[in-house]
Amino acid sequence: MSYFLRKTNCLFFSTRLARSPVFATFLMILTYLNSSVGLAWADLALADPAPATAEIQKGEGPQAEGSKAETPKAETPNVEAPKAGVPKAGVPKAETAELPKATTREIAAAQLFVISPASAKDYEEKIAPLFKTQLEVCSKCQVTNSTPYKEGVFDSSRLPSQIDGLPRQGSILVLLWNQKYVKDNDPWVASVRKAIQEGLIVVASAGRPQSAQPTLTLSRTLWGQIPDVILIGELEETERLGPGTFFGPEMLTALKPLPTSEIPDLGALQFSIRLLGRVKSHPTNHWVSYLRERKAKLRKFWPALGDFFDR
Repeated sequence: MSYFLRKTNCLFFSTRLARSPVFATFLMILTYLNSSVGLAWADLALADPAPATAEIQKGEGPQAEGSKAETPKAETPNVEAPKAGVPKAGVPKAETAELPKATTREIAAAQLFVISPASAKDYEEKIAPLFKTQLEVCSKCQVTNSTPYKEGVFDSSRLPSQIDGLPRQGSILVLLWNQKYVKDNDPWVASVRKAIQEGLIVVASAGRPQSAQPTLTLSRTLWGQIPDVILIGELEETERLGPGTFFGPEMLTALKPLPTSEIPDLGALQFSIRLLGRVKSHPTNHWVSYLRERKAKLRKFWPALGDFFDR
């Protein structure tokens, strides 16, 4: 305002109106008002600062910017960090989908049961010695001859009761023969099907006809009536199925015979021993589907043991 009045004084004093008594009086009034307002602003500038400002300068009020006064820290509750693998209380642990593992009870019970139409003498002399070399891949595996005998000869009438008495989970049954299916075999089929439903893994020889009988498709054979039986054939040295071998898509694969074996159709025995060493890695109801899916991915007509299992 003072700047405006000075400019006004300079402008009007330089004119003739400045010499008028009335105008001179008007200027005196404006000059007085200008001096009063200036004094008022000066008094405000020289007055003591507000109490709140004084408190901030003394450090007694709220924290000022740049002040050395410490800000009180919020107390942190003493909560123990959760240990690895242990979820916090009240917070459910996220579930991860994965294949279920075999239990310790199943692993301890894992063993192989063999049923063969050979006589007790032939079994002990020609089949049992093969386990000494084949079981090198599984030193803790147990093999039991579960063939029902009558005076040292295979007694087929006791087959259903023999299968019904075998352990289930973590165990494998290998049947070292196959034959043409007839209605009289229904009790055998029923006992094997029930055992599989209860968790027993069953491996069987694809088989071949006796004497001069014609060959058959596996769907017309005894073990071909049960979809979840793992059927294994036997190859010749030329990588072809042996003459008259029962054939069909039900066969998982065929293996070359053991060089020291005098009994044919022991490919199922080789396969069972290799499976026994790994059966603990998955539950028993997983293996049939796994093996078939594995073969489909391999795209081989006759996959070898090393294709199904780790070498």
